[in-house]
Formats: sequence, C-alpha cells, structure tokens
Amino acid sequence: MIYAFSPNWFFQFVVQQLVCLLALQAFIIFQPYKNKFFNFVDASFFAILAAISTLSMYNYYLTKTNQKLSPWAFGIQYILIIIPLIYASLCCIYYLWKKLKSQNLIPRRREESSVTSEEDFTDNQKQYSGSYQRHPRHWLVGSSKRFSLRSGN
Repeated sequence: MIYAFSPNWFFQFVVQQLVCLLALQAFIIFQPYKNKFFNFVDASFFAILAAISTLSMYNYYLTKTNQKLSPWAFGIQYILIIIPLIYASLCCIYYLWKKLKSQNLIPRRREESSVTSEEDFTDNQKQYSGSYQRHPRHWLVGSSKRFSLRSGN
C-alpha cells in the first residue's frame, strides 16, 4: 500500500529498506523456528535484501545527481542475488535427491555377487514381466506400467 501512494522512488527504497531491517530484527529477536540454522538463513536473506535495497538507493542517487553509475554497485547486487539463488537451488536438489533415495526410486549400485549368472537374471525377468508386482527395482525389470513418483505404486 505504501508503494502505491509513495511520492517518488527514493521513498519506496527507504520503506523497502526499513521493512527488510524490521523483519531482520524480528527474526534475530524472536527466532520463530526451532532449528537455529533456519533462523540464520531467513535472517541472512533479509540482510541481503536490505543490502540490495541500499545499493539500489545509491545508484538511484547517482542517477538523480547526474553522476556516473558505479559498476561495483551493480556487480555486488548481482552477486548478492545469484549466490542465495544457487544455494537455495542446491538445497532443493539435495533434499529431493534424499527423498527419492529414501523411497528407493534412485537405483543403488549392485554388487557383482548379486547377479551370479545370466540364468538368474532371465528367471527374475520372467517372474516380474507377466503381471505387475511390486519389486524393489520394478522399473529395471521390464515392467510396461507407467512409472510414478508416488510411493504407493
């Protein structure tokens, strides 16, 4: 609502910075999560947003005073945007990998002693190819059923 009624961009940057700093202080004081790591991550994100807002306000000031824009400010802004994005992406990939592995959807390496001969493999394939039965590695055994990420299939 403040953005809609603000008289200029500078006032919007100031309000945005104040909101980020108030949220940062709230996370530091109240620590809403039981896990301290999550409190640290959220506080860090609000600190990064406040820093980006400060750099944007600096560039806005340079523009209004007809001075040359600082390439360092733009570079730091891009770094502050990209690093948390990469970190969050890697965390999501890690937790997705962990979840899929716990549901046995990602194959584990076979030991050489598990398949002793070609006959054992063909018997195993015959056993599971006729009707669809739940097999730990049903997608390796030649099932023609549609693969699903649900754990109930």
